[in-house]
Amino acid sequence: MIVRKIRDSEIRRADEVLHLSFGFAMQDERTNEERRRALQETPCGRFDRYFMERWAAFEDDDATMMSVLTATPYPVFFDGQVVPMRGIGGVSTLPAYRRRGAMRACFTGVLQQMREEGTLFSYLYPFSTAYYAQFGYGLGCEQMDIRLPVPDRLPFPEVGGQAVLLEKGEHLAEFRAVYNAFAAGYNMMVAREDIDYEPLGCSRPEKDCQYIYVWINDQGLPKGAMTIVQKGRELLCDPFFFTDLQGFCGLLNLTYAFQAYADYLCFPLPLDRTITSLIPEWELSGARREKRFRGMVRVIDVCKVLELARYRGEGEAVIAVEDPILAENTGAYRVVYRQGRAEQVARTQDAPDISLTVGDFSRLIVGTAAMEELCFAGRLPEEAAASPALQGIFYSKPHFIANYF
Repeated sequence: MIVRKIRDSEIRRADEVLHLSFGFAMQDERTNEERRRALQETPCGRFDRYFMERWAAFEDDDATMMSVLTATPYPVFFDGQVVPMRGIGGVSTLPAYRRRGAMRACFTGVLQQMREEGTLFSYLYPFSTAYYAQFGYGLGCEQMDIRLPVPDRLPFPEVGGQAVLLEKGEHLAEFRAVYNAFAAGYNMMVAREDIDYEPLGCSRPEKDCQYIYVWINDQGLPKGAMTIVQKGRELLCDPFFFTDLQGFCGLLNLTYAFQAYADYLCFPLPLDRTITSLIPEWELSGARREKRFRGMVRVIDVCKVLELARYRGEGEAVIAVEDPILAENTGAYRVVYRQGRAEQVARTQDAPDISLTVGDFSRLIVGTAAMEELCFAGRLPEEAAASPALQGIFYSKPHFIANYF
């Protein structure tokens, strides 16, 4: 078996493997050369510009492609800083080659490449959480799915403001302003760059039926943004961003305009964006809220992440991590922290205060899990959750992700 990045002569075959693996009809009839030329000459967006960031497993002939995955680079927020992450997508193996270790070989290769290049995190959306746990991924960001009735009257008439539709590049700056203000406060949100907005620069809502609105207050400040896709009598609003209460109220006012042909609006929120008290009726109206996971996260370089993490108070602890794929991560680390940042992170032979799999470490350091949860599950000793030094390292943090890959 040979694992490597695809060559520019294998662009179409990589897409064919994806479609054959999942039973999707492939609509793109362009030849490999036509695809290659378009990606090089007229790329649009991050996926096009990093299309060749695909790892594949081949038979020993180095030609028969068995498995393929994409590892797209992103900058993401982590504890107030922007750090490199790779988003995994398109994980696919042809049925005839499954259970032969081809995908494991792909993951081993791509994770090692991430480590060597200085990437700190990886993120993916799983078909099975247990499957990806074997590669060191832990349960990632959580979201609250909200379902509300479309208002039959203007819910917040005092808010004022106006909504504008993003099309053909107009109002892109306002959308970016809302996103940037929203994203900076959450671990794992992408710190979007110009290339991330290239597809929106040629937005054609009249063609693709995806309507991106920005709500602007009476002072001219953009405060909210959402995408609306109608499915039956529901408005699917993902993403749904707002910078403050006024922005949320403005977006809800906008949905009143759809009252004639939609019954409900559905949108995801970070767990700390609690709107419960803003909605007067949760039972008779059919309103619902449901918490669920939004992907899985993996730390690529434990030592570097500990150096960059934000801490509470001051303290010192020894943390042991076991990583079955990236052996460089396995070992014990002494962490000394003061005034919110690490003063020292160093390897040690001392007995650890806590021992973690790399998946559990990833959850705890990103802030998507609490030590109490892992103690209850028997994955940590009870005294770990009571340790002041460990409480200053591992605690719940705001987290969310709005990019798909």
